[in-house]
This record gives sequence, structure tokens and C-alpha cells, in this order.
Amino acid sequence: MNITLSAEESVVERARQWATAHGTSLNAVIRDHLKTLADEADLPSVAAQFRQNALQGRSDPGYRFTRDEVYAGHRFDA
Repeated sequence: MNITLSAEESVVERARQWATAHGTSLNAVIRDHLKTLADEADLPSVAAQFRQNALQGRSDPGYRFTRDEVYAGHRFDA
């Protein structure tokens, strides 16, 4: 589906520059943000899954995640 948005030209240009610097497009950034907003309706089940995983203990005692592990698969990879 196509949608039309209205925004100040300077805002759009800065957002487009940010997207380019992060290897994506402004369209993809907006699409991802809309998906995030839509997916918040499922927040209770996501929280329940997180709680279940956290209580099961998925790592060895004393283990510390590295920054790369935390951000793996995220669009803001370092």
C-alpha cells in the first residue's frame, strides 16, 4: 500500500541523510517504524516470552554478553 506523508523539507532531508548513513532508505525507516507501532499490540505476549526466557537462564553464571552479541541482527549494528 502506498501512503502520502507531509513533512518539512529540511526534516525529510535530514532523515534521508541519516538513512543513507545507516545503509538504508527513508522509505525503509518509515516502514520499520510503522511496523514497530503496529506490533506493539502484541507487547504482552512478547513480554511473557521474555519473562519465560529470563527465568530459564539462557547463559552460564557470570557470563556477560558482548556489545556485538547484544546488537546482532539489529538494524543499528556497530
